[in-house]
Amino acid sequence: VERLELRHRRRARCEDRIRNLKDTGLRNLPLHQFAKNQIWTAIAALAADLIAWTQMLALTSHDARRWEPKRLRHR
Repeated sequence: VERLELRHRRRARCEDRIRNLKDTGLRNLPLHQFAKNQIWTAIAALAADLIAWTQMLALTSHDARRWEPKRLRHR
């Protein structure tokens, strides 16, 4: 039972990261050329990494660590 619960938690964490990536710019590719969109995705991935590190290292409140990018922008 514990193994199944751990698997579900990992899956949920992965889905949270995907949702955060979409919120940081990967929902749509705005440019027409592949190379430019490749740069766009690299910048969006960097933004998602910065959010994850900020949540882990800088935010002290347990609730603040689970905030989505939209909420972090408004705070």
